[in-house]
Amino acid sequence: MGLSLKHLNQPNVSFDQGAENRKLLNVTANMAYEFNLNPYDRGLLPRYTYLLAYGAYTSQGSSNLMYFSQEIQLAEFAFGVNQQLSFFNGLNLTQIGMSAGISFDNFDFGMLYNFPFKNVSRTFAASVFELYLTFDFSKFRRNRRGLYKRIQNDNYF
Repeated sequence: MGLSLKHLNQPNVSFDQGAENRKLLNVTANMAYEFNLNPYDRGLLPRYTYLLAYGAYTSQGSSNLMYFSQEIQLAEFAFGVNQQLSFFNGLNLTQIGMSAGISFDNFDFGMLYNFPFKNVSRTFAASVFELYLTFDFSKFRRNRRGLYKRIQNDNYF
């Protein structure tokens, strides 16, 4: 779980000294939970199979956004979907996305594409294609190679 507060002092972001254009306070609450889908190593699923569910709610002025993501980790392969909703003149589904990735040692490679729903009178979400490469610098990574969880702590108790 987490809470993020941005623009606490609501800074003036105008380039004109005489103009007043203040950044509004941004509050985000988020939460994630990971389920082990194969705790007893049975069936057709790989030994390390997890489902990560993530949700976030962001409020900035009159703008409110909700973001949800679900990702299934099948050993080194990951597949996911995500949804974004906005509260602008009512509740609107603004985009749905799909992702795929692969883990190799300390590296994560992947791609994400969002399919926007465009409604000019209400909201507009741009189409996004993203490629990513992540490297884990954790000194404990060598102790958990092969354990493909997304949410981990480095404590051993």
